[in-house]
Amino acid sequence: MSLSEREQRTLDQIAEQLKLQDPKLASKMGSGAIQTVPGRLVATVALVIVVGCLVLLAGIATRALFLGVAGFAIMGVGAYLASLRIRVPAVRPARGRHPAPGETGHG
Repeated sequence: MSLSEREQRTLDQIAEQLKLQDPKLASKMGSGAIQTVPGRLVATVALVIVVGCLVLLAGIATRALFLGVAGFAIMGVGAYLASLRIRVPAVRPARGRHPAPGETGHG
């Protein structure tokens, strides 16, 4: 679901205010942007996995080892294609030393 024009403008204004007020936080927030996956890719990957599953089941039903292995391989290819588009934001350790529990951090 996409944002309306008004909502998008409001969101852009909030982002600009954040950049002005706290540029360090804004850069951290902007570095882990969520990427959308095109619906066509999702449909293709789902189709590949379903076809692989059907080939695997056909191999089991006919007791044909090569069909079972081929179905498993097709499902693996589908899972691999799906994993190519997954972006996990990197968690960066904070700079500096954190105060120990009970420490105030002031000299």
